[in-house]
Amino acid sequence: MGYLFSARSGNSIYVEEIGSGPPVLALHGIGGGTYFFHGFAKRLASRYRVFSIDLPGTGNSSAIKPVTLESTVADIGDLVADKIGEPVIILGHSFGTILALKAWETWPERIRALVFACGLPKVRPNVHERLSKRAADIAQNGIRGWGPKVSPGVFFCSHTSGSA
Repeated sequence: MGYLFSARSGNSIYVEEIGSGPPVLALHGIGGGTYFFHGFAKRLASRYRVFSIDLPGTGNSSAIKPVTLESTVADIGDLVADKIGEPVIILGHSFGTILALKAWETWPERIRALVFACGLPKVRPNVHERLSKRAADIAQNGIRGWGPKVSPGVFFCSHTSGSA
C-alpha cells in the first residue's frame, strides 16, 4: 500500500514502498507513475527497499503551486532526507533521468548511485522541436493531463490478423 509524504513546499508525494535493504528511489518519466515500477520493485524487494513515487502534480500526488524542475527536486530531496533517511540509489526513467541529474547537482550527499533507463543526455534534432513545445506547455499549464497525451507513444499494441 502507498502513503502520502508531505514535502516542506506543501506538496504531497504519493509513495509506494516495498522490500528491505539499501534504498532505491524510482523516478518516472512524463506520463508515468508508481505503476510503472511495480514489477521492478517486486523483483528487487528481497534485497532492496524500493520507493516508487508519483511526481508532484501527477497520479495520486498533489501540488499546491506550479511544478518546476527545481521544486520537484526539492520535494524529492525532502522525501530522501526526512522519510528515507539515508543516501539512495536513484533509478531514473526518461524524464526521471533529468530529475536524477538535477538531484545529484543539488544534493549529492543524499545519493549513493544513479541508474538511468531510456534517458538521453541530449535530444536528437528531429525530436527537439516537439519536446520543446511539450516542455513549454508543461511550464505554462502544468503537467496534469499529459499522461493520456503521451501514453499512445509509450504503450502500443501490435496486432497481426490471419492465421499462422
